[in-house]
Amino acid sequence: MKLSEIKLEPELMMRVGINQEIVDEYAQALLDGDKFPSIILFHDGDDYHLADGWKRYYAHKKSGLEIIDADVRMGTYDDAFDYAFAHANHSNGERYSSEDKRHALELALEKERYIKKSDRQLSQELRVSHTFVSKVRKAVGKQPEIIEVTRNGKKYEIKNPKKIINEPKIPEYEFTEEDKIKEIASEMQDVVTENEKLQARLAVAAMEATPEERNLAQAKFDEMEKTIKTLEADNRVLKASRDSFQRECAELKKQVSYWERRAKKLEKEAA
Repeated sequence: MKLSEIKLEPELMMRVGINQEIVDEYAQALLDGDKFPSIILFHDGDDYHLADGWKRYYAHKKSGLEIIDADVRMGTYDDAFDYAFAHANHSNGERYSSEDKRHALELALEKERYIKKSDRQLSQELRVSHTFVSKVRKAVGKQPEIIEVTRNGKKYEIKNPKKIINEPKIPEYEFTEEDKIKEIASEMQDVVTENEKLQARLAVAAMEATPEERNLAQAKFDEMEKTIKTLEADNRVLKASRDSFQRECAELKKQVSYWERRAKKLEKEAA
């Protein structure tokens, strides 16, 4: 694909800006003969929209290379945006900073189809915590009264339980150190997960076995990974339920204590 045929639309770049140092490194690597993954383009019949691979694009331009490897997919500008939001920069290259994630979310919340999504839907797509999504939404005043949910494969529209009627718009939310720590922890977990996958692949590749045996081993690793993720999800649900029960129990204790004091007071008055 020729660089000149690609349409650059800043809204599809989910980062706050381009890291020029990395572009320079990529450009030198290209001149040294290194190969990079294909950029992702969406072709709507007229334009080629760049959904993933901005630094690779600029590295080719800096190195004077007009041709770039591209994975061209049929789709609209909206398809390119959806891919950029949910998939770009999550599995390779420079990871998103907290500022990048906030920028990407703010771009998405300018679109009606994203405003209707719940905090958890958006957090899963952008791979951030749902509290991060909620705080950004409050900061930009994008809390919808109606949200879309999917149950048993069907989409429904329900009232947003978090929407507060006539809530004043918060001018800007100052992200605390706790927010940053949570996002760093999330990024570290992503790194750990990727590292575990790489270790599994290396272990399979190092096996003295036939290709069929290696494929079976890889399939077993994948199955174990899915099982672990399911158990972790179940554990989070159980922890949430436990915390909820503990809060309810604490509240009941307070109520019992209150009525005990009232009863004793009435007994004294009666005596």
